[in-house]
Amino acid sequence: MKMGNRGGNKLEHRKRCLNWFLVLLLMTAGTIAKADDLQGQSAGSTNWFTGTLQGWKELDYVPGKAVLTGGPFNSKVVVINFDHTKGGLPAIEFLTGFTPSANVLITSGPTLTAPAGVDTWSYTLTVRLLDKNAGAIQFWSRLSAGSHVSAGASIRFSSKTLQIAKPGAALGSPDLAIVKKGPALSSPGGTITYTINYTNKTSTFSTATGVQLTDTLPNLVAYVPGSAAGPVILLGNNLTWDLGNLPPGVSGSVSYQVTVKTNAAIGQTFTGVAMIASAENNANCGDDNASVTTLVAQPNLPPAILQNPVTSINYSGKPISFSVLASGTGPLTFQWRKNGSTIPGATQSCFTLTTAGDGDAGSYDVVVTNIAGVATSSAAMVGIEQKISSGKLLPDKSFALQLASLPNRSYSVQYSSDLVNWKTAQTGITGDGTVMQWIDDGAPKTECAPAATSARFYKVVLLPQSGLSRAATERSDDTGGRE
Repeated sequence: MKMGNRGGNKLEHRKRCLNWFLVLLLMTAGTIAKADDLQGQSAGSTNWFTGTLQGWKELDYVPGKAVLTGGPFNSKVVVINFDHTKGGLPAIEFLTGFTPSANVLITSGPTLTAPAGVDTWSYTLTVRLLDKNAGAIQFWSRLSAGSHVSAGASIRFSSKTLQIAKPGAALGSPDLAIVKKGPALSSPGGTITYTINYTNKTSTFSTATGVQLTDTLPNLVAYVPGSAAGPVILLGNNLTWDLGNLPPGVSGSVSYQVTVKTNAAIGQTFTGVAMIASAENNANCGDDNASVTTLVAQPNLPPAILQNPVTSINYSGKPISFSVLASGTGPLTFQWRKNGSTIPGATQSCFTLTTAGDGDAGSYDVVVTNIAGVATSSAAMVGIEQKISSGKLLPDKSFALQLASLPNRSYSVQYSSDLVNWKTAQTGITGDGTVMQWIDDGAPKTECAPAATSARFYKVVLLPQSGLSRAATERSDDTGGRE
């Protein structure tokens, strides 16, 4: 019995030693396989810890790091999630400055995933851990302006969560307001310009500090790179301007362009929402955000001139009419011009000079406009036929015309054998205010001497003050015969 008891005691002792050895092995193994961690620092501290970070203000860069264990490994996907917004309210603007420790290599990323309308955004990296020692990727989180109105913000990596306590509101009560302007209609592939006007409306001495203006782009548009006025941060579907401090009564504006995606369906609408915030509580929250809703409509075609106005030569006192034929998305607007100057009230596709006179000689065109652009017609030239004072055949068989001329005005003499087909004998004749004489003595003015033809008719035309171009003169020959 005693021998049996002594043997039983030895067996129990061996079991207890084995159990303690197994526990020690498990504890050692637990130390080697320590889980990944997420740590940060409170404001003014150099201590790294997991929990709630205190003391940070809006627009501060908050240090954090993702601790990696279980190495070495060649390829591990690291995803760091963060509250870009919290219940739609500003939280963490972005993460930046990703810096690996000496034993960590970042082989790809960081790549931002920023789904529209979702609070949580993320950065994804692929990394290598070169040895068994713990490694880290340090980064900084920037708190958004206005984050003091949210319930704090958190960052998540693996199963760890790092909380950033929400900042307190700064002293003061500025009255920030914005107005956003943009078109009510656009077409697939169209370009839109948005303008956002901002101001601090307060009548008190309350400066808004650390002001940010953020515009959220809808899914149906894409930002035109480089189109934004002023330094802008583009992340995901957000455009953010850091405006600095905004004293009372100070205003400003920013603008940018987007293109509507080509797969946007006709009849769809999209809305872009802008907001402005500062470190203070806004005195009036009713106008610190603004939106524009746009309907996707059929593509707008710019105007095109199908038929230009025609050059005309007519007697003084007779009516002269012009017309233009244009295409393009309606409504089309028309504005007639003389010598490049707007003619008041001439805003139809047709324009008539009811009693054309000497002062109406000139160059006439029309500008056609619609929502998609502008087109300008070619110029029609107006010449006014002048009465010939007298005409007679001279003894040398030449023919002389006399007319009362206007000083410093240019005239053209034309001739015809049938009153239908007219040719220019001479152009650019300058009047001197007296009765002038012009003589047809054959070539090169006319094709033959007057006596060599059975009939010859003449007309004198007062030209526009700038003179007709050769092309315009040729058009006058073709279209300006006496009716």
